[in-house]
Amino acid sequence: MLCVPRPAPKNLKGREKVKTPWDFNKSVFRDYKPDNPQKLEECFEFDWSCSKIEKVVKSEEEIAKTKEYLRGIYKLM
Repeated sequence: MLCVPRPAPKNLKGREKVKTPWDFNKSVFRDYKPDNPQKLEECFEFDWSCSKIEKVVKSEEEIAKTKEYLRGIYKLM
């Protein structure tokens, strides 16, 4: 078995890499649509319907309080 070190990287003299400034419209994020209140509400209601909180919390009053609390911090989650 023979071990040979990796060759040194080639030095391309006189060819500096030109770094272009970052541009949102040319990036992979160009199609991103920021959150809006309507979309957040729609997503919250979908997530709430998928949760099993109503099976854990039995009181209607506690369910309403929990839902309003979670709705208030939903964007952070």
